[in-house]
Amino acid sequence: MKVLRLILCVGFVVGGFSPVNGQTTIDKVKNIFGTKTEPSLFDARWQQIRNLSRTPIFGGSEAEITISNYLSQELSGMMYKPYLGSYVHRFSIDKKNNLSEDSYIKIFNSNLEVGKEIIIPPFSGVGVLCAQALPEFNEPENLWFIKFSEVGVELNNKHGNGLEKLYRKAQEAFKQGAESVMFLNDDNTTSDFTNKFYEKKDILEKPVFILNHAAYKKYIVKQGKGKDWINVDYSFSKTNQHSEGHNVVGFWQNQTPNNIVIATRIDELRGVGKNPSGMAALLQVAQKIRTVRLKNYNYILVGLSGTTDDWVGAEALMKKIRLTAQNTSAVIHIDDIGALDKKNELFISGVGTSPSWESVLFPFSKNFLLRSIASGEIGAANHRAFYNKQIPVLNIFTKRKAGDTRQNKKGAISIINQIGNFIVELDKLPMLTFTKTKPLPDLKKLNFEVSMGVTPDYEFSGEGLLVGYVKKNSPAFNSNVAVGDVIVRMEEYDIRDVNDFVGQLAKRKKGDRMMIKVLRKGVPKKMLITFK
Repeated sequence: MKVLRLILCVGFVVGGFSPVNGQTTIDKVKNIFGTKTEPSLFDARWQQIRNLSRTPIFGGSEAEITISNYLSQELSGMMYKPYLGSYVHRFSIDKKNNLSEDSYIKIFNSNLEVGKEIIIPPFSGVGVLCAQALPEFNEPENLWFIKFSEVGVELNNKHGNGLEKLYRKAQEAFKQGAESVMFLNDDNTTSDFTNKFYEKKDILEKPVFILNHAAYKKYIVKQGKGKDWINVDYSFSKTNQHSEGHNVVGFWQNQTPNNIVIATRIDELRGVGKNPSGMAALLQVAQKIRTVRLKNYNYILVGLSGTTDDWVGAEALMKKIRLTAQNTSAVIHIDDIGALDKKNELFISGVGTSPSWESVLFPFSKNFLLRSIASGEIGAANHRAFYNKQIPVLNIFTKRKAGDTRQNKKGAISIINQIGNFIVELDKLPMLTFTKTKPLPDLKKLNFEVSMGVTPDYEFSGEGLLVGYVKKNSPAFNSNVAVGDVIVRMEEYDIRDVNDFVGQLAKRKKGDRMMIKVLRKGVPKKMLITFK
């Protein structure tokens, strides 16, 4: 008989856990989740999670161990059994080429905060230098300043190639005699330039830095004004590190070989959008399962670590519990659900990974403005790990713009109630059939010489490419392309999605002119794009 598992992955954040008289949070509020989530219980969990996540959380850190213990005790308090005799399951995290503790970089003798003011891309080499340099004045055997606007960097994520452009530009600079390269974010690009979305390449022989926009204005524009030189002092070396991550697993056993797994991340919890709502949601859903007494599946509750390290926690979980496409029905990943807006806009990606999703997801559209995304590759790293194993996946989240600090607890509770009802219906279904969704564009195989200066809205599920951002003074900006436009044609080619868009863009060169057709509030408009 085939073993059947259905995985529910939830992104969440943990707050300070301090049991009172041996009681867990669930002991404090008994009457919850008969049909709806008890707000006071959810609020208590949310706050505990926020308190526990005030310090950095990574594999083997004290904060990670504390959070692991918190989740273990909450699951134990709800009568979930330890999996294979233990709630906490360890796995190895090996990090190569990490900066040594004594590495530093200074501008005008001020230490820059690595990871915030200055980013060290994954392909950077090492070295030591006391440099005096100026932007647009490149001397051999010296530091070179190169502006984002010179490189055409406006995007770096799963769909963009910002780091690819920087890598190639740094290679060129080193061939021309640069001793190191500092890229200057002069146009306020807000993309993530850590290694999260980066295709691994050979390490370059010399240092490469990325100065963020605020630091660029502070050190280069303001402090450098009127100066003959920009003084930069750095010393960089790298080391290999080994640490130990901790997944948390609880088991609710019924008399059946079939399983549902509910999982969430227990690291990467600090900061805006780092999701106290998700972990609290995991525990609310766990109580729902216990209260309703669903019987068609066993339920495995999981807190995943290793999220920022190529999702090694998710892969370790699959090996530990032996999760495969043959014994796992589906994965549901609940990410940041704490930013529900006035329109009640809720996003669910992965709806194309199984034909069964449509029937059980329909009720979401009654209570929310549902934005469905077919792809199983868009979303949190953990859920992509399961998708890569041909397991049907969903990722549920609210959209949060940069700087958005909203914590809509009432909205989160409404989402959790709907998820609880969704699980009840999901429990009635047989093994889900996996469907591979249309792959995202393989940008590392495309050579982008030009950029239109637009960032797509990747949550858009309609026909065409919805413009989510237009860079000032870009070809699109100069041709009057606006946020909200839907690009449906480029020259004679129909644009159905982001794949078609980047495929056509990769064919263009500097000096080319291209006619595009957009829909602006449903009205078609033609615009001529000139790539200077």
